[in-house]
Amino acid sequence: MTVLFYLFSNTYSLVDEDLVQIFQSRESQHFLLSQEAVNIINACYHKWTGKMDMGVTGQALICCLELSALLALWCRFLWLLYYAVCVASSRSGRKWLAVQEAVWETLPELCSFSAMRALHFVTPAVIMSDATQRRAALEGEALWTKTAEWVWLVLSRIAILVFGLDALVLKCRENQPWFEGRISLYKCWLLLIFVKQILGIVQLGMFVRERLFIFVFGGEDSQMQPKEIARKDIWNSLLAMKIFDRFGLWRSIAIMLSFDDRDFQRLVLNEQATAGQSQSADAEAGGAKIAASRSSGDESSNDESFYWCRP
Repeated sequence: MTVLFYLFSNTYSLVDEDLVQIFQSRESQHFLLSQEAVNIINACYHKWTGKMDMGVTGQALICCLELSALLALWCRFLWLLYYAVCVASSRSGRKWLAVQEAVWETLPELCSFSAMRALHFVTPAVIMSDATQRRAALEGEALWTKTAEWVWLVLSRIAILVFGLDALVLKCRENQPWFEGRISLYKCWLLLIFVKQILGIVQLGMFVRERLFIFVFGGEDSQMQPKEIARKDIWNSLLAMKIFDRFGLWRSIAIMLSFDDRDFQRLVLNEQATAGQSQSADAEAGGAKIAASRSSGDESSNDESFYWCRP
């Protein structure tokens, strides 16, 4: 129930505030860094067409991008659920892959999503991790390729930083009126959603879990190769399938929604202590098979032929 509360409350709050900023607020917010970029665009538009401007403001641009990202997340979430329930068969590997992606990746994003989430990608830990992976991936490449990749990394992070800071400032100003006057239940609800969005800037649980995945599946180089990513997806899909097979629908949903990095660590350590060599060999062979199918783009293989989803 808590997840559903945050899911629909956060969506309603974002849509309501963004639509107000887009259609009712016509005053330019000069405190936004993105407003300078909009002013340049409006000046070019006036020079080329002779009209005053495009009628676009910095806050409207941020809100449009936020709503677009929210819509994309909802479409992804609904498609994964539809595929898992209506398209894939009950023993299909792709069914459980869709289930674990919907519950463990997309749903947590939706519960605390906002444009401020962009600041996650400019935190020092994330930047250092991405830079390390980029450096390892570019070994042996041509000089111009390395230069282009590093320039793109720097410029993209600067743009993300500007967008995230503007979103943070705009959200704070949007919620400022709710702190004035008498307190009410509606104001407390909006304040709770705003705090949830701020806490969602850095998804600590997902970040810790991803580091655990790198520790277990990444090998000594701490780099997730396609084969290792496929092995991780197989493990998550098998886990989701086992949970639903053992506990039924409603208990399984509750277990998956409350599954965290501590549960993952207990399962991994237990598996390492009891798993046989044959299971390790099968998992490695399955990971190589999925990685090869992904790299070749071959979608013609039957879901039921995946070794890891056979009964």
